[in-house]
Amino acid sequence: KPNLIVTVENFSSSKHDFSVDKAEIIATITGASTASYTLSIQTGTISPGRTAQFTVAAPVDLTIPGDHYFDINITVLTGDADNSNDALATQHIKVNPLPTVTLNSFSAVCLNAPAFTLSGGSPTGGIYSGLGVSGGIFTASAAGTGNKTITYTYTDGNGCAANAQKVITVRALPSVTQSSLSNVCAGVAAFSLSGGSPSGGIYTGTGVNAGMFDPSASGTGTFTVTYAYTDLNGCSNSASTTQTVDTLPSVSFGVVSQVCINATAIALTTGFPSGGTYSGTGVSGGSFNASVEGVG
Repeated sequence: KPNLIVTVENFSSSKHDFSVDKAEIIATITGASTASYTLSIQTGTISPGRTAQFTVAAPVDLTIPGDHYFDINITVLTGDADNSNDALATQHIKVNPLPTVTLNSFSAVCLNAPAFTLSGGSPTGGIYSGLGVSGGIFTASAAGTGNKTITYTYTDGNGCAANAQKVITVRALPSVTQSSLSNVCAGVAAFSLSGGSPSGGIYTGTGVNAGMFDPSASGTGTFTVTYAYTDLNGCSNSASTTQTVDTLPSVSFGVVSQVCINATAIALTTGFPSGGTYSGTGVSGGSFNASVEGVG
């Protein structure tokens, strides 16, 4: 709301003293709104040819759209021989209505949602603003979690602007963990993966199928296993670890010479690499006893 300020000029050749020659300013507003304001001036001076400003009303209510007409008169109660300049020309102010601006509601998004173009503001051609908003694009990760106010501002052809606001809720991601996985050897049977929390998630990765890890499908090496979990709000997060499949050692066993059934126990030594374990009928502690095995 603006203030109504009147400028008064002293056209005489002598100083005007309002404490001696008091004045009264009367402002009348007609048109879309009606009002009358009176200001009595009883102090101060104006030198010849100089001006002074007086606030008649602070503020003036011009919130009603339409044509407003201001008629201003100043009356010096004493000592004013010439009143030809006491009435100002009628001033016209046109107050344009503000545009009607609306903004549709927004659906909640997850913190890791891709940036997206904001929409739903009407009339089109306005500007979106708010935390996480840049160039009409909303980025949840930049806004952070919680309720974020989005403002849509529209300016019409008269230069009048209005806005509408809605809230976007940015939801936090679930906390997801995955414990480490022990190394396995090639050739072991497929096994169920575990260690993901909260339960109810999904495992993915090389050699993974329906929550099972199959070394025969992955081959040897180190592979990334990912555990993904989606909460009740539809927000997903994941954690990863590695599963190593070790290569089986190359093992050979040389030919053992024939022995008689009454021969003494012989030490088995042809296995490679050394350090392994011998087993079989008649074998004990790395030695073979023919009398226990029998003929054959």
